[in-house]
Amino acid sequence: MHGSFTRLVKRKFSVGKHVYLSHIHAGMPTKFVLAAGLGVATVLLPVMGFLWLYPGSGNANFFYNQTLVFQYFYLRGIGQFLAATLRRDKQLDEHVKLNRPKLT
Repeated sequence: MHGSFTRLVKRKFSVGKHVYLSHIHAGMPTKFVLAAGLGVATVLLPVMGFLWLYPGSGNANFFYNQTLVFQYFYLRGIGQFLAATLRRDKQLDEHVKLNRPKLT
């Protein structure tokens, strides 16, 4: 019983989401900067936490700074994704309006 349930709810790899979102990702201008910023913040966050808590060589300001950097890049990425989505929707609406036959 347990094995069949886990097979039902197990995540499966899907290429469809990547193909669907590739049009939106094309409208995001600074993908590399966002990825690099999130990567650096993600790697340095546990390092700063360790330095602050265990050897005592860091302080809370370093850890707080890393959380601010991570949140900045995270929110910036969400904002760019939403802007690209809205821009794509606007282009699709304009395309549909141009190709709509006139009813006279």
